[in-house]
Amino acid sequence: MSTRSKIINSRDTRYGIDDGSLFRTLTTSKGIRKIITLSASYYNSLDPAGSEDTTQKMMRPRFLQMVVLLLSLLNNGDLEGISDFLEATYGLRAARRDLELLFLKVIPLISINSRVFLESMVPAFEGHPLLDELDTKSHACQSHFWNTFVCQILQADYLLPGTIDDLGANVIVTNGSKYSISSSDLEKITCLQEGVYTVRESRTNGKVYDLNIQEVALNKEHRDAIKKTNEIIAVLNPGIAKFRNSNQGRTLTRLTPFRGRNTTALGFLDAYTSSGRLTKHMAYLNADTLATAYKIEGRKLHMIDCIRNMSQDLTRLQALMRLIENRTSVMDLKRFSNERRHLRLALDEIRDLMALADGIRENLRDTVEIADEPVAKVLYPQGPDLRDPDVWIEYDIWYTVSDKMCHVEAKRAVVSGVNWLSNEVVDVRLRGDETHFYATPLKTVNEVSREEEVEIGDVVLLAGQVLIVAEKVDDWEIDIGVAVGSDEDGADEEHERGAIYSMTNNLKITGVEEVRLRRRGRNRSSGQGRGNLGQRTETIFR
Repeated sequence: MSTRSKIINSRDTRYGIDDGSLFRTLTTSKGIRKIITLSASYYNSLDPAGSEDTTQKMMRPRFLQMVVLLLSLLNNGDLEGISDFLEATYGLRAARRDLELLFLKVIPLISINSRVFLESMVPAFEGHPLLDELDTKSHACQSHFWNTFVCQILQADYLLPGTIDDLGANVIVTNGSKYSISSSDLEKITCLQEGVYTVRESRTNGKVYDLNIQEVALNKEHRDAIKKTNEIIAVLNPGIAKFRNSNQGRTLTRLTPFRGRNTTALGFLDAYTSSGRLTKHMAYLNADTLATAYKIEGRKLHMIDCIRNMSQDLTRLQALMRLIENRTSVMDLKRFSNERRHLRLALDEIRDLMALADGIRENLRDTVEIADEPVAKVLYPQGPDLRDPDVWIEYDIWYTVSDKMCHVEAKRAVVSGVNWLSNEVVDVRLRGDETHFYATPLKTVNEVSREEEVEIGDVVLLAGQVLIVAEKVDDWEIDIGVAVGSDEDGADEEHERGAIYSMTNNLKITGVEEVRLRRRGRNRSSGQGRGNLGQRTETIFR
């Protein structure tokens, strides 16, 4: 996710393989633009007019996923070059902010944590970064920013149900067991942040356990050795300067080229910096080790790369030690013998630390690799396996800035029946209609909290793939003019009255099953207002 802004604002965008010494370009943003254009021509040729060939219909979902992936790699300049083509061919809103929302829906974009995700998502959508003084680390602030983002995209006619607090879910950990965890802990556990987290078995009256994540520094000894080495360099460089200004030093400098010695023997040394702090993170649950990961300055890296970094740092430190010894041997004169004695003692301490660091590196070579994340899979509620899962119920939505109201024009009805098939699937029946609407909560619920999701008598709206549970919170009344057929002088003004609702919950519609009635059944239900459900009604939300 953190690369979105870089891709968007880049000019000469290249994609390829970086092997360390050479970057090998495979394609560019301009090349991807041509691929999208050519592939669309092929796609359109699969379903010629008048043909009964269904190839295009079968390929459509995967093809559009490929198009979305390729579009995410275009910079602004190349995107503008095919914006008209995208709108005419695929009916896509080709503006950058609209496409970024499409990428969020189709592509599983991830970040090392939610703060980086928010700080990357806002510039991609809004075109400007978050203010520096804003606190994006706390869960409460992140929830506020996300909910603000949901309200902002509502003004662009995008409806995204749910909040940060709805993200609590069941998970399968790497030992195959299922547990329930909170939304605030899911990210920390996935990122292997040190601490103790409470998890509960995903069953009725499930037991509660502690998931313990520990952090161990891998290169502490090496970093201590670097610190002592830099302290030696800080003392040694002034001694080198003093020696070079002495008669012996000037004589040695003058004779060095003719003796074939290393002319850098009297050169100053630079302070040494390591590649970064290396840590090992382990997740334990009961007697099981769920995951082990390695990080450098908080960024995850492979175990092989961790060993390589440790080896490179040790090699560089050994080379620096030889340079220090070379300079102390050159300065081995009576007037500098005291400084040299202290340097020798310090160098012995550094060698002991390097030996310990090398032992840790060797032990790491023999480590058996396991999963680098304790959560193997997040279980999101799924609907029943129906033959026609492509559910979509037409609706319109708009936002009025003047009164900060959300207007939804969709089918509205009252719930007449609720039948929970499981903790993840509920069969909802609506008054005046015999259709079964199978809906799934945004998070798994238990038997106790089922009534909080949906119950008989609730007012619901059918919008796209979402079943919106609405609750009346206020009345509104506006003047619409003089009543028809009355005297203009003494006539009362006619008022239009209605209700203002609040979205109390959202469920995803995962299936629709229509019940075929016999003729008698159809006759009996003909007067129950079934046709009213087919009409869309405007509902105002605060």
